[in-house]
Amino acid sequence: TSANRTWFSHGQNGVTNAGIILRINTNNTVLFAFYDNDLLSTQTIPDNTWSHITYTYNSSNNYRAIYINGSLSISDTSSADYNSGGSHNANIGRWAAYAPEGYFKGQISDVRIYDYPLDAQDIYKIYKTGEVLGNEIVHYTFNQAAGDQVLDQSGNGHHGTATNGPT
Repeated sequence: TSANRTWFSHGQNGVTNAGIILRINTNNTVLFAFYDNDLLSTQTIPDNTWSHITYTYNSSNNYRAIYINGSLSISDTSSADYNSGGSHNANIGRWAAYAPEGYFKGQISDVRIYDYPLDAQDIYKIYKTGEVLGNEIVHYTFNQAAGDQVLDQSGNGHHGTATNGPT
């Protein structure tokens, strides 16, 4: 593909360890970035095929990992904590710093954020069964008809707003 495809961003732009960027690069490798403190898979994902990508981060020890289709692709211990420096919007389907060209070109389904780091068994179970585990903070399936509202399936009421006409 000709452009990086950011599907999630949060935090500050241009400040090391203050912005999370989750994306698929032009060479189809998968990136988990804290802005200039990055974890990059060497494994690639195919175009035009559904892939299940999971990122996990443990703030108590800075362990982070990328799983592709239920299997560990790469992990490391971040050199510093992630710290966004305040309250920022989470963006699904774009890197806010680079809108409008930062919009994801593709399909996104089943985005979840948990209040604890998932382990390999949890991730594999979600990949194979779609089971909801533990305490989700948010869970977006993107398959409900609600106009521009994106409904949070976790029950926590963190509903989002679809912008720029996603389909």
